[in-house]
Amino acid sequence: MSMIPWFSGGASLSDEPQPISVPGHSLPLPAAFSDLAAQPTRPQTSLAESTPMDQGLRFFNRPDPSMLEPETEPADLEILLPDLQVLPPFDLHLKYSRQTGKTYLRLAITFWNNGQGPLELRGVFNPASRQTLVWQSLYTTGPTTREQLAGEFIWHPGHEHWHFTNFAVYELWSVSADGALDRVVASRGKVTFCILETDILDSERPDFSRRRSYAVCGPGLQGLSVGWGDTYDSDLDGQLVESTGIPNGIYALVVRVDPANRILEADDANNTAATYIEFVEGRLYVYEGEAQMLETLRRCLRLC
Repeated sequence: MSMIPWFSGGASLSDEPQPISVPGHSLPLPAAFSDLAAQPTRPQTSLAESTPMDQGLRFFNRPDPSMLEPETEPADLEILLPDLQVLPPFDLHLKYSRQTGKTYLRLAITFWNNGQGPLELRGVFNPASRQTLVWQSLYTTGPTTREQLAGEFIWHPGHEHWHFTNFAVYELWSVSADGALDRVVASRGKVTFCILETDILDSERPDFSRRRSYAVCGPGLQGLSVGWGDTYDSDLDGQLVESTGIPNGIYALVVRVDPANRILEADDANNTAATYIEFVEGRLYVYEGEAQMLETLRRCLRLC
C-alpha cells in the first residue's frame, strides 16, 4: 500500500504512442480488470476550428427504416462488434479547491477496444432540434455497414472540443467487512468524453493497425480501432469525485463506461473496473489490488 501525496503529478506527453503499463498493480486484480494504464496525448481544438463543415458533419435527416427496401445479405454475415473494456482508475490523489472549499479525489482512467471491429461514432446535425445526434457504425464481414442511434455530441467548454454524452460514471463505494461493495457514498454522475486513440493496448493481434483512425475531438467522427485505448489524465476537467467529509475507512473507486448500454458491443459485463483505497485522517492510501485490501480487512477483524 502506498501513500498518495497531496500534489498533482503532470502528464508525460509523447507524439508516438507506446504500449503502456500500470505502476502499482503488482498483486492480482479480479479477472475482469487489466494490468494496464497510460499517460495521454489529447489534442485541443478551439470552437472556431470545429465548425460542423470543417469536421465534415453531415446535414440531413436519415430516412425512416420502414420506408427502405430490405437489403439482401449473405446468410453467414457477421457484425464485427467492438468490446469496450476499462482499466482500474489510477493516479489517484486528493486535491483541495480554494474556490469551492471542498476536497476532491482526482483520478485518471483508460478504456480500450478489445473487440473484433472498431467503435465508430458519427455525428449528424439535426437542424430542427439543433442537436448533433450520434450514430454508431457497425462493420460486417461483408460489404455492408449498419448503423444505430447511440447518443449525442456536445461542445465541452472546459476541454474546448466535442464530447460524446453520458459515456462514464465514477462512484465511490463503501466496502463491507467481507470486501463486498456496500453502498455509493459519492458519485461524479454521468461524464462526457471525447473518444479518440491515445494509447496502444494490444498490438499483437492480427487486425491491429498502428495508423490512427480516430485522432480528432470533432463533431463528425470519433472512435477507437481494435487494440487502441483512450486515456483521460487526472488533471483534466471533470476527472474527480468529491471526497469532502468522507469518514475513515476502506472504499472502492468504481468506473463504469457506457452505463446505459447505448453502444452495441460484444460484452457489456467488462465495462466496470475498481481501485481500492483507504481514507485515514484526511490522507489517501491506495491498495495494490483486491487481494491486499482483503488481507487488510482480515487483519482488522483479528486486531481492530
